[in-house]
Amino acid sequence: MNHCPTCGRRHRPRRPKMLAPLPLLEWRPAADAESILDAGPVPHLVLLTDCPTADGEPRAGIIIPGRRLPLAFANMAAAVKALRQMGAAR
Repeated sequence: MNHCPTCGRRHRPRRPKMLAPLPLLEWRPAADAESILDAGPVPHLVLLTDCPTADGEPRAGIIIPGRRLPLAFANMAAAVKALRQMGAAR
């Protein structure tokens, strides 16, 4: 324990204790890595340049693994909202 130079009280050091380092070539997965790997394929947010809006800008879409065609949305906000709802349902 250290002593405070101002008041003289003893207090614990604030530095966290270091964990023992792993051997050089050993890899340890994160605790939740198994749940991520078991979740399966993940939908991806893309810009669909072949499907423009009325203004000529590319539409936002979601590619779902296992489906042939992507889901097209009117704008990016709608696509992100749908993607978050899909993620919440997992």
